Amino acid sequence: MKDIQMALNNWRRMITIQPDADLNDPAVKKNIANIERNAENALSIFKRDNPDSLFLDSKPETSNHMTREFSYIMQIAKAWGSYGTKYYHDENILETVIYCLEYMNANRYGQKEIDGTGWRNMRLFNWHDWEIGTPEHIINTLVMLGDKVSIEDRSRYLKVFDFRVPLPRDYASNKIHYEKLVIGSALLQHNEEKIYAAVKECESTNIYVDGWKNDGQGFYTDGSYIFHTRHPMNATYGIAHLRASTAVCLVFKGTKFADPVLEGKLYDWSVNSFVPFLSKTLVTRAVLGRHPSGTRGGIGIVAAVAEVASIADGERRNDLLRHVKRNLLANPEMKKEEVITNFYAGLSPDAAKLVKNVMNDDSFEVGEYNLNKVFYNEERVMHHNSGVAYALAVSSSRIYNYECINHENMDGWYLGDGMLSAYADDFYEYSDGWYETNPYRRAGTTVDDREREVITISQQNEYLSSQDFVGGISDGVSGAAAMRLESYHGDGEHISKRYFSPDGAYGGPPAKRDCTLLARKAWFFNGKNALCLGADISAHDDANVLTVIDSRKAGKDLKTLDGKVINITDKDELLPAGTKGLYFEGFGGYCFPKAMNITVSLGGKENGYVEIVAQHGKNPENGEYAYAILPTLTLEETNAFVSTPDFEILANNKDVQAVSYNNGKKMYIFWSAVSFDGIEVSAPMMVMLSENKLYACDPTRKLTSAFVKLDGKEYTFDFTDKYGATLSCEL
Repeated sequence: MKDIQMALNNWRRMITIQPDADLNDPAVKKNIANIERNAENALSIFKRDNPDSLFLDSKPETSNHMTREFSYIMQIAKAWGSYGTKYYHDENILETVIYCLEYMNANRYGQKEIDGTGWRNMRLFNWHDWEIGTPEHIINTLVMLGDKVSIEDRSRYLKVFDFRVPLPRDYASNKIHYEKLVIGSALLQHNEEKIYAAVKECESTNIYVDGWKNDGQGFYTDGSYIFHTRHPMNATYGIAHLRASTAVCLVFKGTKFADPVLEGKLYDWSVNSFVPFLSKTLVTRAVLGRHPSGTRGGIGIVAAVAEVASIADGERRNDLLRHVKRNLLANPEMKKEEVITNFYAGLSPDAAKLVKNVMNDDSFEVGEYNLNKVFYNEERVMHHNSGVAYALAVSSSRIYNYECINHENMDGWYLGDGMLSAYADDFYEYSDGWYETNPYRRAGTTVDDREREVITISQQNEYLSSQDFVGGISDGVSGAAAMRLESYHGDGEHISKRYFSPDGAYGGPPAKRDCTLLARKAWFFNGKNALCLGADISAHDDANVLTVIDSRKAGKDLKTLDGKVINITDKDELLPAGTKGLYFEGFGGYCFPKAMNITVSLGGKENGYVEIVAQHGKNPENGEYAYAILPTLTLEETNAFVSTPDFEILANNKDVQAVSYNNGKKMYIFWSAVSFDGIEVSAPMMVMLSENKLYACDPTRKLTSAFVKLDGKEYTFDFTDKYGATLSCEL
């Protein structure tokens, strides 16, 4: 009983302001103001005796309306339970909350709904309201009210949830969210047996799912997080998984229910699955699923990492706090008092104290974050060097190219077709504006210019190409990636009926589209720069084909290498033949080592983006491109680089794409089993030479073993059960 009460106190501490809070702290003041404002808003629309709804203007029609009603109740309860608010422990407010709970139990979420005689059939869309959204508000409300509500009444208010979710189910993020709520319900009803049962049920969900365990949904050892069958979801369902797991650990902190194994995994997940996708508190669109505009949600990831730090200890805690401090320092908005106050206001008291301490401690150094990491299970690559970051999103026969259920992200067609985002000093470039950009011109992609259909597609009906040569190779600080592009084509028939929604509310079949566009695309990351190669580009659809070198916010000058400002219009303007580079003020430069037809134009909503494009023409055969992205360089430095680049392109054709760098590193994409540059491979694969080591990767995931011959010596690599990972050996 003592442990249950401590767990409930811990929960209450997470969601309300407690008497030990410093009311003079700006973040606490901010929280109090927000809590009071939300409560006043709910109270202003509260209608006590209205038979239709206590808060809505009319009778609820959807389950979402019910969840909204409960959210208003929770906001009033939060003001009652938060120390420092003018409503703290106010008897009239308490009576109002209990009245609302009774009303909702009788009219929305009670025995009648279980019997099928209530206001709505619980089987109708949307299950989330009945099993997660509404019960979360109820549980939080009851936790805040504490012993003001009897255990018998708590059981009544939670009866629908207990009926529908007796134990956690589903996979990954959803199951962990269920676990948190089942634990909350069990704590409120003093059901210790159910607490242990919920924890036991979720042990399998917290394992790494490599090898398609748990249907491949959840965390992978390489840091990938896959959900909705085959979508990279680190910054959506993945972060929800982390937050819910962290909440469970915080609730159990100091009790006999504490799980040190899970606490250790929270650290591993933080540094492997979330920190790499951050740049200056922004999160890359590559792992945002159907919410690609949510890059500012990265601040929520930073906050989640801070919460994990409040559980960790020793060097693990310091490591997490270094990641938090580095991101906060790099975000110029965090220098504003109001913004940093809002950040602290969103943290638990313990996490806020930790972060404030390290932010104010000049001796707590963060260092540089230099990393090249291939998330080979979800076809993503992140590269960090000296404050510059790149995010690459590709797709294959294993990973869908984009998600667009529930009428969201319906023009995300090319998100997974090689979209390359470059983050540098121009912080605001990726802070918002996804829906302001041109969906036909995502940076890094090779596309044709035909119009696409804007539709919502149900789960398991998304596009998987037939190509499996997609992946990356890395030595940890440098690396390469490759994609055999097979642009979307299909007959418009739904593939799976499991999540198919004939009325289109959730999603329908894919679009019908004939397309023959193929290409071999490669990216090489070394230092702060990225070299992008394309070869064997072909199509026979009587459409113009192009590769988007970059698409960045307009407002600053794009210049030639002699410093002349380019006059850009909404029409594709062809640059002079032989253009070897460009300079974009505030971002850096571009190097064009081989002749291409390059156009520049303004595009996107209100022509707010500068688009730099390599034009391949109509029905190309054996087309190619080569360009380097040079973030943070000045105009003078760009000129110097273009004159003397730090790389040499060794090959760019249908068999091999290869680069040699001045620092001695060499990277090879072998599309065929051929010999090149003194290297022979027994099968298509990726090879890298770096600091007296030989690296190899099988992006197809079909090989059990293969050899690389170098300088007369044969090196055999065993790829069995390696799932596309980079292997290495000493030379």
